[in-house]
Amino acid sequence: MSLRKLAGLAAGFALAVGLIGTGVSAQWSKSVTAQENINVGSFGCAIVDWTGAVSPTPQQSVSFTALPIVNSIPGQAAFSFTVKNTGTVPQNLTISSSGISSPFVDLLGTPAAVPLNGSDTHTYNGGVSWPDLTNYTGGLSASITYTVNCTEKPAIAVVVTGPVTGSGPLGGQNVLQLTVQGVGFADNSPILLAYDATPGISGDTASDPEKLFGQPVGPNTSSFNNVWFQENCSTGNAGPSIGVDVPFTITAHQGANTASFTGTLPCSQVHNP
Repeated sequence: MSLRKLAGLAAGFALAVGLIGTGVSAQWSKSVTAQENINVGSFGCAIVDWTGAVSPTPQQSVSFTALPIVNSIPGQAAFSFTVKNTGTVPQNLTISSSGISSPFVDLLGTPAAVPLNGSDTHTYNGGVSWPDLTNYTGGLSASITYTVNCTEKPAIAVVVTGPVTGSGPLGGQNVLQLTVQGVGFADNSPILLAYDATPGISGDTASDPEKLFGQPVGPNTSSFNNVWFQENCSTGNAGPSIGVDVPFTITAHQGANTASFTGTLPCSQVHNP
């Protein structure tokens, strides 16, 4: 074998060794874990106290027999019972009655829905009343049944659609009209709506909210639609208009329930230089 061939083989071996070593190295390796746990809340309701109960335990159905009527003068037989939210999921209680007929009258009437948080209770004071019974000679009886529906309390929210620019009684190009909607509030209870834009547009602050059509108290229903807030994007009633977008918050209060919506006023779009 010639020296030229030996040199060629040596070069070939060197190349092979170089390829074998490419990319081979030692590495440390370790892993960590992150875990989230979540549980679904419990849901349930029961009657825990009622008229005539001696040692009450939670019940799904109870019965009470009132004393008999022994004279013809008007009177009443009261019946109360207490419903408890036995779970952790907030509820709305609604009640209805059935079975009562003339001349007897339901003492409870038609109460509004009652919000009830976990472990809280609410007492219903019902029963029947009757007028003068002179014309009734006997054989008259009555029975009233109350049914309480315990349903999941809807989450409350404030939704803003818009804003719509260039409209509203304020007039001019620098007017923003925000249409506000609310969902999940209880029926027949006032909702206070407050509007606040920062920093201090038109003097609006949390303690001095802009009024809705001159009224600071919002609708008296479980939801409200097409309620307008109007903003003229100025630093004051007669101040210069603002050419930058400004954050704002609309808040709805109903008792202990509060919901809010935070957005941005596009004042830059309607700025009057």
